[in-house]
Formats: sequence, structure tokens, C-alpha cells
Amino acid sequence: MARMTLAEKIGQLNLMPAGEGLLTGTRQPTSLAARLENGQVGAIFGTKSLATARAMQERALAGSRLGIPLFFAEDVIHGHRTVFPLNIGLACSWDMDLIAATSAFAAAEAAAEGLHQVYAPMIDISRDARWGRVAEGPGEDPLLASRIAAAAVRGFQGNDPGGKGRVAACLKHFVAYGAPESGRDYDNAALAWEDLLTTYLPPFAAGVAAGAASVMVAFNAVNKLPMHANAPLIEGWLRAGTGFDGLVVSDYTGVAELSPHGMGPPPVAVARALHAGVDMDMVGEDYLRELPGLAQAGVTAPDAGISLSASQITALIDRACRRVLCFKQRLGLLADPFRGMARSARPPSRIKGRALARKAAARAAVLLKNDGLLPLSPQTRVALIGPFAADRANMLGTWAVSGRAEDVTPLHEAV
Repeated sequence: MARMTLAEKIGQLNLMPAGEGLLTGTRQPTSLAARLENGQVGAIFGTKSLATARAMQERALAGSRLGIPLFFAEDVIHGHRTVFPLNIGLACSWDMDLIAATSAFAAAEAAAEGLHQVYAPMIDISRDARWGRVAEGPGEDPLLASRIAAAAVRGFQGNDPGGKGRVAACLKHFVAYGAPESGRDYDNAALAWEDLLTTYLPPFAAGVAAGAASVMVAFNAVNKLPMHANAPLIEGWLRAGTGFDGLVVSDYTGVAELSPHGMGPPPVAVARALHAGVDMDMVGEDYLRELPGLAQAGVTAPDAGISLSASQITALIDRACRRVLCFKQRLGLLADPFRGMARSARPPSRIKGRALARKAAARAAVLLKNDGLLPLSPQTRVALIGPFAADRANMLGTWAVSGRAEDVTPLHEAV
């Protein structure tokens, strides 16, 4: 860090999606290649192959004066290439060894594609069925969610997130994302402190205690303060309260969305996010755009509740950059930028993965009452009603970003 320029430090805080000529929000297309060659990217999410990840790493190293590598991330919510039951289904098993095993298998598949971090486990407590992301999480109970958080972290990371076939877990979404008013996504969650402390925060405490290397911040507000600007919960409860010393990343354009949340124009919103403890800015590039000016002039916005001098902004940039570099060091990337990215890397056996998925599906099934129906006799007539009987893609479940519909045996064929 002592050898890094301010621009190089800010570049490490930029988390971008894979793809050339990508569009960031409503702004003009930005060439990822140019960003990589100018040392303006700290990490990439969404690569789909080992070859792509290696090519981006090579380009980033060539464009970095100090040879600082990228790390690569992806959403791995309920499996990677091999898809396991949805988390709300796996939660019904109450089988922590099984959940750890599915996470470990997903980690091995992800690592074989050059990934270092997965945006999982998703441990949002949800008690309103109107919220649209219930299926991704563990359900309504904080005890069960806490056990699942610890099991998934163990599965993803093992004893070392930088080890062979392992990845860094990223607990999400911090916090109370599943508790918005009327189930409206991104909305405010109006909660008493005791609700936060007894219901929504325990799964994150359990994940941190299990060694989770990173955390993703939620889109919602808690008691009218958006989480991407919520210093009392990020720097306060999470870091000071639990001792978490890992990396905190924004959600997709989460920093940019502080302005629609009412947190002020982009420079003020960026200052608030950085001050709150959001180390990396995903997709929006607001850190990249606003921090150079803030480091020169500081920010004074009494109405927004923030006043930081240029030197204070610079110190916050240093703090965030140090956390990014420590994360990369923990993954072994500073010693070997191509750690785990050997061209000879092979994913685990798909046959074993499918067997594990079948076991998980059986353990996740809940039979409310068997009144002489099962097992079906050969003479039983069965009617499959509606289009889902022949559907392949929806059998994967929501948020199976690396699953493939052609792998699915639809219900009508299976029967």
C-alpha cells in the first residue's frame, strides 16, 4: 500500500461484472478491457469459464503497475453447475452435514472455474410470504438459519478459503432484507432493536463465528437508514460487535441506489457508503468516479448528516483498500495470482454431484400426510396438470445461474 497511488487504491474498490462493452446502470457503456488495463478493477463477478477468468487475470496483471491480481466471484445460491434443492427446501431437512456437503460440492465446482468467492449463503430471515426472495433463504427461524449459516460456511471454506477446491463465503444480505414492509423488495424494515438482535442478526453472528470471509450489504433500509449507509450496523454491530475482520461488498448498484433512497447526490452517497464500511462498490462505479474528487475536497453535507475532510476520506480509502488486499492475501492470490486456476483444473464428478442432489432432494421433501397414497401402485392413474409437468428450466429453481435446463429430466418424462 505504501507504493500505491490514490488512483490505484480506488481501483481496488471497483467490483465489476464480466463482459466487454458492459452497461453500468443508465450510463454509457464502459469497456472492461480498458478498466483492467488501467488498474481500475479490484474484482470481477460473473465469469463462466476458467479460460475467461485466466484471460482477465492476465490482462489485469499486465495493466497493474504493482501486479495486483483480481479475485473472481459468482452467485452460488443452491449449487453451481450441479443444482441442489432451493435453500427453503434444504432447510426442511434440518441436516447440517448434508447442507455442508452440498456447499462443499458447489465450492469445488466453482473453484474449478476459477472462482474465489461465492455470494452465499443467503441467510435472510423471512416471515412475509409476499416477499419475492423467500425461496433463496432458510425461512422464518433464526436458530435454524444460524445453524445453516455455519454449516454452509464450513462447506464453502473448509479450514481455508484459499485451499484447493474451496471458496470464500459471503454472508448475505446484511441485514433484515427479508423483513421489508408489506413484503416490498428494497423497502424499509421497521424493527425494534430486540427484533434485530434476536431474529435477524443471529444468522450473521453464526456465520462470522464460523469464519465467513466476507459479507454483502442489503438493498433495504432499516428504520429509515439504508443499509449501504448504515455505519451503526456495519462498522458498529458487525465489525466492532462480532469482531468480523473480512471484506464487505455492496450489492448490485447498491451504492448508486443510496441517492434514490434519499441519501443525497452521488458524492454524498459515496462518502456515506465508504464511511459506513462498504469496502467494494459493485457495478455502479460510483467509487471510481467520485472518490478522487472527495479525496481532494472532502464533503460537507449537514442535511445528510455527514462532514468529512479530504484527509478523512483518504484514510477511509486506505481502510477499504487494506481490507480488499487482506482478502486477496487470505485467498493466496498475492502470492500466486493464478492460485487454483491451473488449466488442468477439473471439476468434481458430475455423477457424484447428481447422487448428492438426489439425496438432498429426498431429505428436503416434506410429506404432510400419507393417507394410503404412497407408494403408488402400478394400477394408479396419475394426471399431471399444467405446463410445469413438461418444464425443464423452472425445475432448476430460482437463482440457479450456472445450472443448465438441458440437464433436467422433466416430471412427465420421469413419471
